[in-house]
Amino acid sequence: MQFIPVWLSKKIKKDGFTCGHSSPIYTLHFDDKTLFSPNTEEPEFVSFVTRVLLHLNSSTLHSFYLFASSHDSYSCFVTAWISAVLSQKVQKLNLVYDGNFILCSRFLFDCKFLVELELCLPKCILKIPASVFLPYLKLLNLLDITLVSDTDSSSHRKELVLSFPVLKLFKSYDCEWLMHNVCLKLPLLEQLWFDTARSSVSSTCSIKFYTSCLRLQL
Repeated sequence: MQFIPVWLSKKIKKDGFTCGHSSPIYTLHFDDKTLFSPNTEEPEFVSFVTRVLLHLNSSTLHSFYLFASSHDSYSCFVTAWISAVLSQKVQKLNLVYDGNFILCSRFLFDCKFLVELELCLPKCILKIPASVFLPYLKLLNLLDITLVSDTDSSSHRKELVLSFPVLKLFKSYDCEWLMHNVCLKLPLLEQLWFDTARSSVSSTCSIKFYTSCLRLQL
């Protein structure tokens, strides 16, 4: 089973989800606006996603897509869901969520198997650790996120080093960079889309790009 479409996911829920899959699951795609009707209560969507991930026993999960509306009650569950799929060594992670929450990204950036990471989290504060190394990441797309340093106050001016040795495409739109010194090591970067008009960079923030074959799009 290469993809679980919405209609099949609903059938799984109604019939009862079990973990004895004969075929591996490669892609999970959850959207609370299409998976359930607008009149469906929030706990039903939360329960469904949680049950699927709790019973998931697959080392072949390739992609995870989550599109959740602005219910703040989802916040604590979103973090748990991300942790669950990262433990499955997921390669493509796409999150769209409009609720308020703080995402401590240490476990996110510790997932060495990520190839594509796309985040659209308008009300999220994303904490960036002092050092990040993702050896297989090829696409990084950040939309409408507030990025802050995940270091203590005594070292808040320390340079953050983000190393993505095979990254090809980096996009940043409508993001707030609320930190001081950021070093991005992207030796194979081919395209950089950094929306300077709509993105906000702190006056004390210095962002340095180290790359060799860049085609710049501003």
